Order: sequence, then structure tokens, then C-alpha cells
Amino acid sequence: MHTGRDRLAKGIAAFDRHCAAWGLSLHMADSPAGTSKTVFMVIPPSESHPNRREHYDRSPIQIGDRWITYASTKIDGVTHRGAFKYLGSIITENLDEGLDVKHRVDAANRAFGRFRKHIFDSKTVTTATKALVFKTFILPILLYQSECAALKPEHVRAMSTFVNRCTRSITGIKFGQQWKRHISEARLAGMAGIRTCASYLKEKALSWLGHVARMEADRHPRVALFTVIARGKRAMGQPPTTVRRRMDRLVKGLTQDLASAGKTELSDRLRNEGWIKLAADRQAWRDAINAVTGAKTPQGGDPSTAECYVTGQPYGICFRGVPEPDDGASATP
Repeated sequence: MHTGRDRLAKGIAAFDRHCAAWGLSLHMADSPAGTSKTVFMVIPPSESHPNRREHYDRSPIQIGDRWITYASTKIDGVTHRGAFKYLGSIITENLDEGLDVKHRVDAANRAFGRFRKHIFDSKTVTTATKALVFKTFILPILLYQSECAALKPEHVRAMSTFVNRCTRSITGIKFGQQWKRHISEARLAGMAGIRTCASYLKEKALSWLGHVARMEADRHPRVALFTVIARGKRAMGQPPTTVRRRMDRLVKGLTQDLASAGKTELSDRLRNEGWIKLAADRQAWRDAINAVTGAKTPQGGDPSTAECYVTGQPYGICFRGVPEPDDGASATP
């Protein structure tokens, strides 16, 4: 991280000399119009920040007789300038997760399409097997590194929409049938033997948060998550969504979630000791996560044993190969 082009050029030159001492060489372009694997990216302040400038120089930077170019990433044939793909995640100038979420949804959708004909649309494959394939091959693509992403509500909605579409394919329920029968997202997921997308996101985020809380105080992830900037001017308006703000929202709602789940002992510990001390107890933190997300709820495609199944509320659904009941009758699992 550098605060100017000159400092960046000096830093890259020093790093290149250090690499040369070990027999390594940074990949840089031979001309400003060339392509360099070593790239840089400008991360300006928010639009309402007083230090925001109208123009930022994004032209190639000369390092000796070579050049480093500005970051750009090609996704589905479209080149996005000001985006950089690092370890599978896409980082953009405005530090927004929108492009990365779209990329993950598209990748998970392609993977789902490869299995759709022979697995998810098959009448001979059980719902439990479909759910297992979905959780093993599709969800990891969609949720990769989501635990440390600054997800906004619209990002969660986009991911949930994709999961709901996959869930309808697994259960054989059309959108119109779901709407007509007033089947909620959680209930539909339970019928498929999986959980809602929000539940998986919460589970991964809280697990990662507990892991960071148990780190030593000087570890970089813990410092980055717990550090507060004490100086400088803050931009007017609502601050942008950050990982810390997302984690704060999860922790604030954890006490009520535990109480609603009937875990009064964990809820009292969280209220009296604080979440950091509760996270220090690995088993207690895992029990709290399981309670608020339903991670250990038995699920095998049977609605009577799946999460969020509402006892005493029968529903009528036309499954593949099973005729829909008459209007005067109601189907029970």
C-alpha cells in the first residue's frame, strides 16, 4: 500500500532488487502499451470524502526500463478495468463486493448446469442425494471466502435467489406452485434437505469470527478486524459496508437469536461475558453457531425432519411423478 505513484515506483523497484538477489524477477511490460502481470490499482476515497479528487492518474508506471500496468480483469469475455482477481476473489477500486458476488453466482450456476440433466432434474435420484451433491459441489463455489466479505443486503439477496432457484429444481416445485402454496424460503429449503443461503452465510461468518477472536492480539487478521482509526476526517453520509460492520450486526443479533432458539445459558453467557470470551470457548461458540443457524439439524429430504418444517401446517405440492391432491384435500408428508 502506497500513497502516491512515486512511492509506489520506489517500493516496486526495491522489491524487484530484493527478488533479483534470490534469482527471481517481477513480470513487467517492456513498453507502456505492453501487458504486465505485475499490476497496480488506485483505491480512491468515497465520493463524499473531502480528500476525493476528480482525476486519478492510472497510466502505466515506469520501473527502470520496464513498466507496470493498471489492473484489469476479464470476466465472461468482458474486461473490467480497475478490478483485480486475487486468490479467486475479485477486488475492485471501490472495494464493493458486487462484481465478486456476480462472478461467484455465475460460476456456481455453470456448475449447477453441468449436474442438472443427470442429477438435479433426474426422477431416479433421491432428494437426499441431490442435496448432498448440491452441498458438496455447488455451495463451496458460491460461498468461497464469503465469511470475510463485506456483503450488503443486495448481495445476500442475489445469492439467496440463486439458491432458491436451485432448491426448486431439487424439489421439483415450480415458482408458481411455491407462490400459490405460500411456501417460504426456509420451508422450501427444508423440504430439499438443505438450509437457506442466509443460514450458510451466517454460519461461515460466525465461525471465522470466532477463529479470529481466538488469535493472538498481534496477529494481522485480528488487528485488522479490531483496530479503529482514531484520526482523520470521515466522509459525510452513511459509512460504506465493511467486514467489521457486518460482523457487528451478526454479534448484536446473536443474543436474541440464542434466546429464541432456547439456549438461555449461552445467551446469558454472551450477555454477561461478551462475545469475545464466549468465542474463546471453542465448543460453546460452536454450540451457539449450531443453535442460531440450524447447522446440526437432521436433514435428509424428508420435510418432517428438515429444518424450519412447521408442524401442523400441511401443504399440497405436486412433486415429480406424484399427482397434486384435489382442492378439497390436503397432502401431508
